[in-house]
Amino acid sequence: MVRNSFLKSINGSSILITGLLLTVFSFLLTGCFDDNIDATVQERDLALQKQLGVDTLLIKQYLADNNITDAKKTAGLIWYTEQTVGTGIQPQAGSRVKVNYALSLLDSTAIEDGPLGPFTLGTGSVIDGFDLAIRTMKVGGKSRFYIPSILAYADTGSGSIEPNTVLVFDIELLEAL
Repeated sequence: MVRNSFLKSINGSSILITGLLLTVFSFLLTGCFDDNIDATVQERDLALQKQLGVDTLLIKQYLADNNITDAKKTAGLIWYTEQTVGTGIQPQAGSRVKVNYALSLLDSTAIEDGPLGPFTLGTGSVIDGFDLAIRTMKVGGKSRFYIPSILAYADTGSGSIEPNTVLVFDIELLEAL
């Protein structure tokens, strides 16, 4: 009888101790993973900031080399020149738009072109830079946009577009609803 109560107390204590140890280890491991996640996020942010600096220098150099003096910069980090100022409405997130566009690289390599839409701005259906560029226009407008890679395909690239590549879009905004 004494033996049974002793075994019961050991088993109860073992379960309690095991539970406490698992709880402590889970908190420690969670803390380590959180630190690793935070460090990874910080490293990614630092890499994006560095790449934005590189992209900005490339865009400025391109503008200077090509004597483009009327380029403007949006608050969203996109450089652009307006060929035709539109007179229609200016779309915003949630607007459905149709455009004609041509995509190229800074070295003038043509990637693709054609009509696009209708699609809804702000839904992730196009790259961020393209979406933000369209929001600066009015219907009927034509502009050329220089999109830093962090607002395009960043360090992953896409198809024939290498990672960390500045994109050039010629966009005509045909319709916004």
